[in-house]
Amino acid sequence: MMASNSSTDGLGTAFSKGGVGTADLIVIVIYLILCMLTGLWATWKTQRGSVSGYFLAGRDILWFAVGASLFSSNIGSGSFVGLAGTGAASGIAVASYELNGLYCLLLLGWIFVPVYIASGVYTMPEYLMKRFGGQRLQVYMAVLSLIIYVFTKISADIYAGAIFIQQALKWNIYVRLLSFWQSRQCTPCLVLVQRTLAAKNMHHVKGGSILAAYLKVLPLFIIVFPGMISRVLFPDEVGCVDPDQCRMVCENPAGCTNIAYPKLVIELMPTGLKGVMLAAMMAALMSSLTSVFNSSATIFTIDIWKRFRVAATETEMLVVGRVFVLILIGLSIVWVPVLQASQGGQLFNYIQAVTGYFAPPILALFLLAILWERTNEKGAFWGLMVGLVIGIVRMALDFGYGSPDCGEEDTRPVIIGRLHFLHFTILLFVVSFVATVVITVLTPPIKKSHLIRLTWWTRHSEEEREEFPEEKARHEKVKAKIAAKVDEEEFKVSDTRILPAWRRFLYAFCGYEQPKDVDMSQEEESAHKKLLTSVREDRRWKWFVNINALILITFGGFLWGFFG
Repeated sequence: MMASNSSTDGLGTAFSKGGVGTADLIVIVIYLILCMLTGLWATWKTQRGSVSGYFLAGRDILWFAVGASLFSSNIGSGSFVGLAGTGAASGIAVASYELNGLYCLLLLGWIFVPVYIASGVYTMPEYLMKRFGGQRLQVYMAVLSLIIYVFTKISADIYAGAIFIQQALKWNIYVRLLSFWQSRQCTPCLVLVQRTLAAKNMHHVKGGSILAAYLKVLPLFIIVFPGMISRVLFPDEVGCVDPDQCRMVCENPAGCTNIAYPKLVIELMPTGLKGVMLAAMMAALMSSLTSVFNSSATIFTIDIWKRFRVAATETEMLVVGRVFVLILIGLSIVWVPVLQASQGGQLFNYIQAVTGYFAPPILALFLLAILWERTNEKGAFWGLMVGLVIGIVRMALDFGYGSPDCGEEDTRPVIIGRLHFLHFTILLFVVSFVATVVITVLTPPIKKSHLIRLTWWTRHSEEEREEFPEEKARHEKVKAKIAAKVDEEEFKVSDTRILPAWRRFLYAFCGYEQPKDVDMSQEEESAHKKLLTSVREDRRWKWFVNINALILITFGGFLWGFFG
């Protein structure tokens, strides 16, 4: 009862000066209704009854949808809160992350994705399994990806959305987090690499990457600059230095720069437009969260669940993926209090620091896997292990000592207090890269026949790839189990038309579809697979996207020089 009264009082206070008004709530309600209608339309119109349809959208997405999807997946509520907050704390330098992202997107479209499409994989851990053989790399990457999602993407986005609600409605943080738990949206989307894997062909992959790269310039002007302005307009709140004062302003003694963007919206925008901005924040939150939800479901079901249920039906994998997402949300909410106190209360720095504990060895591995054919499984695995140990040690020290509150002296050891996390990531990348190369050179190479269409240099090869012995044995085991289930009629699905109405609705909502009896000859199946893994490009469009890429590189260099 007391919690209810507190929430009611907070809502009443929110309608005072600086809070949201009736018009704002009307705008938000209209937005939520439109979201619900769009989700229902997508439920019945899109192909979600198969793994490729659900996880890769049928591989039929056009360039503008790929580009918009890449940008919306990358720019979520965490970006609005984190980028603006770090901009308020330290100035324009944080925009370098977004300008660097411009070049990373071009590398994605021109170097990485062509190899991923040629290899015919659904996930990055699956690529490692095909590239190196064995399963330990695949399982390690799958588990690590899920851990990173919990520590960074999901928990950070939920916390960022909670900050917006706290500034608008003055609710306690745990009430806000509970509201996110109860109102989770189940819209299927994918993140970054998997977004591009859903593209129609290579022209649309590169076109989408170019569009997203152009859009990456926007955060400098629409997020970082407003954060800096907020610090000037509200120095005693956004720039608070006393821990007790910070606790009163934003419930975080480590600092209140995270409220820079929400504070600007709530205090300065007129009624009505506040609702539009809050709706935009909800859109950013749902876009980034649902992208991670589906990507994590993809990784868990394909790279982990199928190890234990090798003959699992597609319906089973779809349901398991959705249930697993609920578990991830719970773990992320539990982690939020730790996130809140880390890196001096700056959300964006926290995200980059945690990513820096684990990501550099992964980058080193994928660069070597794609560009250096000599890289083998032993070098890849033990290079990752060296990087993992170093990253975990740094993470334990960072969270063990914590960050000093506003105005407090930094008494942490020199290796933590003086070695910036960005400098640490560079060192970690170099160590992991060198370890992988050294161990690879000291161990036997992989046969060339195993690498067909799995590296940059073999992506156009028309030769038949030879599977690794363990890979071939696994495929035979799966075929045998599926055949056994068919013989026992366990693999057959009853006709949904004779089921109760409520169960038909549940199947439709969860993406279930009656399996279609499509008999394909071996030649037709081979031609279909060849089409899905084709990386050929039309000469005219290839020139067009390459010229655009050069323009982008020049434009990015100009921005670096102008604002640097």
